[in-house]
Amino acid sequence: MGGPGKTSKDLKRHASRRAQERLSIEYDENIYRNACKCIQYYKPFGSCCIVKFLKKQSLNRTLWVISIDGVHVVAAWDKKRKAIATFMPTEWVK
Repeated sequence: MGGPGKTSKDLKRHASRRAQERLSIEYDENIYRNACKCIQYYKPFGSCCIVKFLKKQSLNRTLWVISIDGVHVVAAWDKKRKAIATFMPTEWVK
């Protein structure tokens, strides 16, 4: 039997690592929080704004193109946990 599964805290940690690893932006807690609010409420928060809905990956995951400090990135949103699962460059998504 497995453990309790992924939590929003696990997703946040993963997204934070991937943002710093893959993207050329200054990433911090504020940016993550604003990006989550941006997707959740579909309006700009802080330095983040939604560019467009990209596609639905599964029942819980959707992909969004968002702009963080003028840099367009793809954010994978987990509806069940209300958290961003990961960030990736726009070139990675078709």
